[in-house]
Amino acid sequence: ELKIQLDYNGPSAAEANPQIAMLNQWAASGDYDCIAVACNDPNLVAPALKGARAKGMLVITYDADLLGLQALWDRLQVARAIRRFKPARVISLAPHRDGLQRLRDYLIFRGLLGIRQVDGVWSESMNRPRRVTPLPRLQPEWLRLRNLAQTCVGGARPSEFRLPLPKDESDHARSLLAARGIAGHRPLIGVGAGSKMPAKIWPRERYAEVLQHAQQRFPAAAVVFLGGADEADYCGALAEEVGLPAVNLAGELSIPGSAAILAQCDAYLGNDTGVMHLAASVGTPCVAVFSARDFPGLWEPIGSGHRILRHETDCAGCMLVECKAERMRCLTAIGSDEVWQELLAVLESLSPFLQSHERRAARGDKPPAARRMLRSRGRVMKKC
Repeated sequence: ELKIQLDYNGPSAAEANPQIAMLNQWAASGDYDCIAVACNDPNLVAPALKGARAKGMLVITYDADLLGLQALWDRLQVARAIRRFKPARVISLAPHRDGLQRLRDYLIFRGLLGIRQVDGVWSESMNRPRRVTPLPRLQPEWLRLRNLAQTCVGGARPSEFRLPLPKDESDHARSLLAARGIAGHRPLIGVGAGSKMPAKIWPRERYAEVLQHAQQRFPAAAVVFLGGADEADYCGALAEEVGLPAVNLAGELSIPGSAAILAQCDAYLGNDTGVMHLAASVGTPCVAVFSARDFPGLWEPIGSGHRILRHETDCAGCMLVECKAERMRCLTAIGSDEVWQELLAVLESLSPFLQSHERRAARGDKPPAARRMLRSRGRVMKKC
């Protein structure tokens, strides 16, 4: 019998990984046969299920992009699959909900799926925040979900989350960087310059300006571009504009593969995207440029030591996918010098290591083989 079933059907399941890992460990401490996760993309949550100690695991997926009768049929198939395992409890890790949506969720869990114990649906943290002016700063989604999961299961607060990476992915990442000729360069900067939402994309020429600053300050630096296949051309064009050794891997890697590359990087620079969340989940400090389309704080990356740049405007909270009328004022107000200063602060925390590279570069020596290093974890996040 399936004892616990998790549901996260938000815009990005990446934020649910810490909670899935924590509940996975909790299930292992009792007599639980399986954990089932219903999400749009199993690749987003599969890493958190690695090394599970529960008796079994099950991932049930649905397609969030379907509409009409196709969507209804798909959801009925998901419901049938869940009912087949007769779950005794559900812990809902859904996004913020209004009252009608929460009632709908409850009726689906109890009535359609026949689950006796429904947790999370009526939690106060589920309340959908009001869009008032100015927008209130919200708790990051990863923290809200972690607190919700902990309230449901009890026990000690989990330690800082790190996304587990399969050894073969880590080995492949190191080999790939070596094959592309940038394994020995430091600092290595992972860049996520694209996005599926045009309203989140900071101007390309400003990324080029920041990376040119990095080249002048750190001659041995290199850049690796990451993102989806639809961002490959955009990242490729940017790679040609920077003065640093640059490799464009956008569209070439799986989600675990991208995470493994980001784990090799010394910093992430980019937009508010899934690549940013992957970087944070493997412990890479992020310098992230945020639009003001949503609540401040809501989608900030997991962990500490990140630098967040966001400018408020009178149109904040618009939730636009593409901003034409205002020409992305909230993003264009963020200058390249401002972003460079934040990236420099992160990179200077690596100064003892980088100084040795600079001395070798000045002598014309080849960079040494790539190696990992300890990063400062005590940096205070800058609120912009």
